[in-house]
Amino acid sequence: MDDSIHPLIPGTRVHEFVIRNVLGRGGAGIVYAADHEILRETFAIKEFLPNHLAHASLETALLRCPARRMFTTNCG
Repeated sequence: MDDSIHPLIPGTRVHEFVIRNVLGRGGAGIVYAADHEILRETFAIKEFLPNHLAHASLETALLRCPARRMFTTNCG
């Protein structure tokens, strides 16, 4: 994985999820533990990071360049 890609910081909101911490990272992206605010459950969220499509920014949490950052959830 590109070391210039920084993971989302704990407390970052992604829709109804709040990022807790990084569970792992690899060539396809970063996996986070995140709390669902409404369901009050913890989920694993995978962030797919093709470097030419999206990147993180501490100022704005998510930047779209030009496609959107993609997330999937594991509902277990």
